[in-house]
Amino acid sequence: MLRPIDNYFLQKDEPIKSCLQFLRAYILKLDENITEAWRYGGPFYYYKGKMCCYLWVHKNISSHISGLWKAGK
Repeated sequence: MLRPIDNYFLQKDEPIKSCLQFLRAYILKLDENITEAWRYGGPFYYYKGKMCCYLWVHKNISSHISGLWKAGK
């Protein structure tokens, strides 16, 4: 049985599916301190335990959206 986070990537249509899978792999390879978690119905990424970015697809326009922010001290 797939985890919700894995299913999220697999259920998307192309070309969004490939783009999201690339971004997922790229983000996780950036640093060994980056971890992935399923939050708020989507994949979120943490650097040393602090949220740093997320991936999301807008339901109405089928457009990929990602967000980045500076982690506080």
